[in-house]
Amino acid sequence: AEKCLLSSNDSEQVARRPLSPVIRCEALRNYRGDATESASVIMLASLILCTCVASASFVFRTELIRSEPPWKRNHMWVGSLMSSLILLTIYMSTVLAEGSVAALPWYFFVLFLLTPFICLLINEKILKNSDRLIDRRNEMMRRL
Repeated sequence: AEKCLLSSNDSEQVARRPLSPVIRCEALRNYRGDATESASVIMLASLILCTCVASASFVFRTELIRSEPPWKRNHMWVGSLMSSLILLTIYMSTVLAEGSVAALPWYFFVLFLLTPFICLLINEKILKNSDRLIDRRNEMMRRL
């Protein structure tokens, strides 16, 4: 039988042995249980949260969020965002295995909440650079 995980007592063995049995374990190849289901639900939740937060930068594509916040004028977007987050919460609470969220380390929650805002910041930087390119192109067109 293949040994899947190495114990922490075998530090010399861990240093000498390649980590491929730890990364890819044949004994767990067909495992379908709480861990895989919970991991897929949490990954889907992360993707949905990222998409919802990043959608704020696409509501008014020509304006930055600081100059025109989407929650002030676009009530349809706010309603869609809230309903998406409520549905996501209901889905996660019904599908996740009991104790799977409690088993996650603290830094996962920090990254889970920070990642959407990092994506939003990147979207805003791209929008700012594209505005510069459009302004430069318009200036060149005026010279013609």
